[in-house]
Amino acid sequence: MSKKVVTVLAVIALVLALVVAGALGFLWYRNTHVFVEGKAYSNRVDSLDLRQESISIEHYDQLKALLPDCEILWNVPFQNGTVSSDCGELTIDTISDGDIELMAAYFPNLKKVDASRCGDYAMLEKLQARLPELDVIYTVSLGGKSFAPDSTELSLAPEDFDLDTLTANLPYLSQVNTLEFLRTDLTLEQVEQLRTNFPGITFAFTVELLGQEYGEDTTELDLSAMTSEQVVEVSQKLPMLPALEKITLTDGEGNSQLPKEDVKTLQEAVPGVVIDYSFDFFGTRLSTAEEEVHIKNVKIGDEGESEVRAALDLLPNCKRFVLENCQISNEVMAKLRDDYRDRTKVVWRVSFGKGSSLTDAQILRAVYDLVDTNCANLTYLEDVRFMDIGHNEFLKESSFISGMKSLEYVIISGSMISDLKPFANCKNLKVLEAAFCEYIYSAEGLESCENLERLNISYTHITDLSPLDNLNLVNLCAMYEGKSRVPVEEQERFKALKPDCKMTFVGSQPYGSAWRYDDNNDPLEWYTTIRKVFRYDIFPATPNHVGWYLDGEDEQ
Repeated sequence: MSKKVVTVLAVIALVLALVVAGALGFLWYRNTHVFVEGKAYSNRVDSLDLRQESISIEHYDQLKALLPDCEILWNVPFQNGTVSSDCGELTIDTISDGDIELMAAYFPNLKKVDASRCGDYAMLEKLQARLPELDVIYTVSLGGKSFAPDSTELSLAPEDFDLDTLTANLPYLSQVNTLEFLRTDLTLEQVEQLRTNFPGITFAFTVELLGQEYGEDTTELDLSAMTSEQVVEVSQKLPMLPALEKITLTDGEGNSQLPKEDVKTLQEAVPGVVIDYSFDFFGTRLSTAEEEVHIKNVKIGDEGESEVRAALDLLPNCKRFVLENCQISNEVMAKLRDDYRDRTKVVWRVSFGKGSSLTDAQILRAVYDLVDTNCANLTYLEDVRFMDIGHNEFLKESSFISGMKSLEYVIISGSMISDLKPFANCKNLKVLEAAFCEYIYSAEGLESCENLERLNISYTHITDLSPLDNLNLVNLCAMYEGKSRVPVEEQERFKALKPDCKMTFVGSQPYGSAWRYDDNNDPLEWYTTIRKVFRYDIFPATPNHVGWYLDGEDEQ
């Protein structure tokens, strides 16, 4: 064998040896490494530090699946950067569901998250629920101040919060059970709405008035030092004291520096609260505690109406306000009465016939001397229940009766009154004596007197009883001597309609047993009542052309 052949064989042997060695080396390398995305990692190590490399989450997941027992340190892609997987603390400004899952999956040593600059409280609560052992550091802002999520009691000054932020973020302070607003500017309605929205929290508050703090259980306030400039601010805060019962505006000597207009502002702010205040009213010192006022013979005139109204506005407890002979027109006084009747009875004196009466009189007697020219003012006596204006043979006018809506017992006998229609307003009328009223031809108007029980129309010209058909009459006296003016047919019709009603159609004495007395000549109960009311039995001292009261008290 030539030397050349030997050389060739040697080369071939060497190549074969290298191939075998390479194959054996490859097999060994493949068995001692894992491969991810073209990169090889030893499978015989306990740890790998890949923080000098940039790998993706998918790369890591594949590697970890291949090396489950190997501790792999790497830079986790997190938010806008990367964080070492072995970190124990993170600082975040924002948070997402993805961030939470990254923390749970790729930061095994994470103990604390500083989220003090993060305002996504719902996601932070979600993070805490997902990783309950994690210390999540953050506070909940209420608009001015921020509070730890485990806070249980809060005290908030006006600058510590704004209502919208508080309402939105209070649910993230789930352990709060007590919240107090100090010197609050909230309204009571806003606080009540918070109580409705957060029933598990006890809300309390204080209000600052004139430099002092008051709780919502305050019942009395001394604001005697308040100036006019402070009224608006104070009146805006007073409704925040729902238990308030009394406000004192007067000093120890009963004086106040506030004008009536300011006091009215305070009253309107807290209606129903007693305000202790006194003021001058045409020379008389009045107090807001007055229950009755009687001013007499003081010139006020119509030009003083605004002052009268201002006084009435400041007297919420006044039940009766009398201005007697104060030179105010009846029209103005009537308007005042209408405007304040729901709270205060406004009373004044009116003249009629040969006398006068206060307008709240309950009894009126004006026998004789009442004529058409002096009766008009009677319409203002709306509280009169008993009225005797009989024997006024020159009285034709009756329109004033329409204003006397409280009438129950009325005598107009012997007058020239011809029109009963004004009685339509007298719903409480029980007894009407209209005997010898020769000018009355119709009962029209009485059909509206739904409580009328006794009616005397003797010696009138009424022939048609149909206006009385629906009334519950117990006695109808319509007599005329010899033959009644009511036709027989009408009599029979009415008797059939009202079989239980006593009726008298013929006779000469319409005041006797058919009307006022029984068969023994004893007064009937109703007539006994009016004899006592009108004081007939003290004649000739029976009052006349005057009004008085059922309790026996004469006019003051």
